[in-house]
Order: sequence, then structure tokens, then C-alpha cells
Amino acid sequence: MFKLFKKKKKEVGRIGVTLGGDETIASIMRKIAEHTGYSQKELSYIIGTNPSTVSKWLSGAAIPKVTDFVKFCKACDYEVVIFKS
Repeated sequence: MFKLFKKKKKEVGRIGVTLGGDETIASIMRKIAEHTGYSQKELSYIIGTNPSTVSKWLSGAAIPKVTDFVKFCKACDYEVVIFKS
């Protein structure tokens, strides 16, 4: 379970991820990317990866490493807070 916050600490939404749940990392990343308005090419440049890698993450064809997910969130001006449920 984790929350996503805008950098100004205003909560933008609580997203819970549980095993067997309907929410996937890809769907979470798509929501974040859509909210920021960045293109996949822009995000890949900011993160320091290939546009094809970002495309795979957003489509669910690949799962990012935790460090890449955090970089992605930071690039979109989000903070990841992980906690026990």
C-alpha cells in the first residue's frame, strides 16, 4: 500500500496495491503520466532511459525496478510513500 503526493505535500490520491488486486503498476503509471501531460519521450529523457522502456512500462509489457518507479514518480512531481497496511 502506498500513497502518491504532489511535492507540496497535497495528497492527490491514495492508491493501494495488493496481490491479486485490479490495480497494476502499469495502470498507476499511466494515471500519473496522463495527469502530468508529459509524453513518453519527455519522461524517458527526464528519467534517463529509452522511450521504448517507458512505453513497455505504461503498456504493462515490462515492470520497472522499484528505483525506476521512484524516478518516474519524481519526474512527474510525485512522491511515493510506502507503509504497512
